[in-house]
Amino acid sequence: MDDSNDTTASEDEAAMDPRDAAVILAETTKKAHVGLELNSIVLCALGALALPTGFGILWWSVRHQHPYQGPTVDAIGLFYVLILVIDVLAVTVLRRFSRGVGGQFKKNRRMLGAMGGVGLVGTFAIMGGLEHAHVSNVVVYGIYPACVPLLVGGLIGAVGASQRDDRTMFITALCISAVATGASFAGPAGAWAVSGFGSGAVMLTCACVKLVQRSSR
Repeated sequence: MDDSNDTTASEDEAAMDPRDAAVILAETTKKAHVGLELNSIVLCALGALALPTGFGILWWSVRHQHPYQGPTVDAIGLFYVLILVIDVLAVTVLRRFSRGVGGQFKKNRRMLGAMGGVGLVGTFAIMGGLEHAHVSNVVVYGIYPACVPLLVGGLIGAVGASQRDDRTMFITALCISAVATGASFAGPAGAWAVSGFGSGAVMLTCACVKLVQRSSR
């Protein structure tokens, strides 16, 4: 009986060895970082596909409008279907690669989600205010929706990247905001093209850079 108790005690001590706990913690942290990195790569790739396609659809519907009226109902419908599909894929990817990652990461993600929701509602509420004030279609249905949502989204993305200490994503998010700002000078139709294709190129570059960074580690 004594030998059995001694054996059990030694096994418990071995199981609680701080060195083993440190190794397990290091492995868990590494897996979490790998998951978040893969998450960033996949989301960048999705963005590189969605932005040029979605904004390209809207640009195609307005490219020959004189005077400018805004995207057609069919183009807007296709755009929102695309956004819905991409959002479902993005949420699925985020949940898959973030599984097991909790604590401050989840809190930050909730705060960013709240910021994004308020920013999106506020952006389109102001758009309604501009319409109510009888502002030109060139602004209300052209330059403003083609540029401002990406500008706001880029800044929110930069905040999230800074929380994760992700320099590559931080620079990418700021570049998207810069592209959206520059697109405002391209006119109501050109703004859709510059915002979509420019931001898509930025996202694709980010995905490639992250792949190189991952392979070099």
